[in-house]
Amino acid sequence: YALEYYRNYSSIDYEKTGAPFFKYIQSINLLYNYIRNFLYLNFHDLVQIIIKNVLGSNRSLKERLERAYACLEETEEAIRRLDLSMSPDSEDGKLFQRLRYSLGTDPGHHKIFMGLVVQKDQDVKGILDQGLENLNALAKVLEEVEGITTSEGKIQLSTHYMIQGQSDKLCRHIDARREHMDRFRGFFQQIYKHEKTSH
Repeated sequence: YALEYYRNYSSIDYEKTGAPFFKYIQSINLLYNYIRNFLYLNFHDLVQIIIKNVLGSNRSLKERLERAYACLEETEEAIRRLDLSMSPDSEDGKLFQRLRYSLGTDPGHHKIFMGLVVQKDQDVKGILDQGLENLNALAKVLEEVEGITTSEGKIQLSTHYMIQGQSDKLCRHIDARREHMDRFRGFFQQIYKHEKTSH
């Protein structure tokens, strides 16, 4: 899935008009699709099992896990709202649509257009930074869950659970998802760093 409005536009001759591109298109789409297509599918049941069966008496860790997961849900919603803020139904979107068709004829419009793009890029950067922070928080909490030393906690982590059609020890389910998250974070940070330093 690609964002509908925070994107490059074929109707804009960027080279001829000198109009700026949106800066973080790859990063924001990558994060949005990871949360929407992987995180929800692979972490929802796992998080619920951990909260119910492992962290029943550990209120602090339970609340941190719930918060870390909820923050990523909020990140997805923030991305969706940002994209919709550029739709023709929003004020910024209406302005953007008007400006992009007059870039080559009115120099004053170019400056306004540039300011709008810069502002949206700043908004997106804030979401990306917060999203990365939320991913790091979830990874840290899961690491702490695996390090639980109570006898009941150890029993639960060694218990087999069926998640996404696969039966395995809970600790192995956690390991597999943490490893995938680590790989994603590394790849995401490379793309994000490249976009931050380009243009």
